[in-house]
Amino acid sequence: MHDALALGVAADPSLVVTAPKVRVDVELTGTHTRGMTVGDFRSWVPSDNANVTVVLEVEGQRFIDRWADVLSRA
Repeated sequence: MHDALALGVAADPSLVVTAPKVRVDVELTGTHTRGMTVGDFRSWVPSDNANVTVVLEVEGQRFIDRWADVLSRA
């Protein structure tokens, strides 16, 4: 459901409940994390360093209801 949910949020951003702005980078040199996307969710990191809004929580039932409605019309 991840792709469908991303499309749903793009179509209706009001589905989002929790979406903090954080710093996210791709680790290029780490021994254990090379190639991984790493988000810094520490609360004491200055928000002016944030480069991404990460959706952590959505209104799941409302999304599923809308998605079922869209699929039933197809």
